[in-house]
Amino acid sequence: KRLISLGRLDPVKQFDLLIEAFATVHGDHRDWTLEIWGEGQEKNRLFRLIQKLGMEKNIFLRGFTDNITPVLASGHCFCLPSRSEIFGLALGEAMAHGLPSVGFASTTGVNQLKTKEKNGLLAEETSAAGLATCLRTLFSSAELRATIGAEARKTAELYCPELLLEQWDSLLRQSAGVKRETVEPLDEYTLAYARLQDYLARDNPLSPEALQKALAKIHRSRTWRCIMWLRKIRSRLNILKRFKKTS
Repeated sequence: KRLISLGRLDPVKQFDLLIEAFATVHGDHRDWTLEIWGEGQEKNRLFRLIQKLGMEKNIFLRGFTDNITPVLASGHCFCLPSRSEIFGLALGEAMAHGLPSVGFASTTGVNQLKTKEKNGLLAEETSAAGLATCLRTLFSSAELRATIGAEARKTAELYCPELLLEQWDSLLRQSAGVKRETVEPLDEYTLAYARLQDYLARDNPLSPEALQKALAKIHRSRTWRCIMWLRKIRSRLNILKRFKKTS
């Protein structure tokens, strides 16, 4: 069984506490391994800690991946031990995959997504011992993992793009005092669509299938909501393109 964690290897992420917590409970749950995905300044220090605890065969620093979906799909639990988060994107993705998760009750961005003992476990004590208690609880019960995982998936659905964009659409229309039926497509639609199609033809760092599905939605209905979809896709493409140039 796999416990998954991911994020940049930075002191604020507190992966050292997770490593210590996992080492504490592993003696009673030897069929579990811990995989930490990400790169950063803490990598060497974390690896030395793993060696010190004698956990080289059970805790793995997997490095960077640009496709986290199969990683989460292969996991059984998730842990985000961060000291602070603006919004736990990694946690949200794990919850969307139905993974029961563990985090600290004091961490903003984690405690906002999770309801204690319903869609995840929150350690009251910000320490390795606090995490270990929660991990031991999840490792000991497949039934509890399934129940919490199902609730986590329901919570993640509240943040799906379709629902959020619909809410933004409603808010913007309400603020502008405009009815849905009277709004015409923005003039930038055609140009933006052409630019995106050109980008896809030249260099596409994302899944072609996923992008073509999104483009099909836009092509079928030139509404304000779909234009917002287009802007979201373009923004993500530009970010990934800049990252690709600097990596």
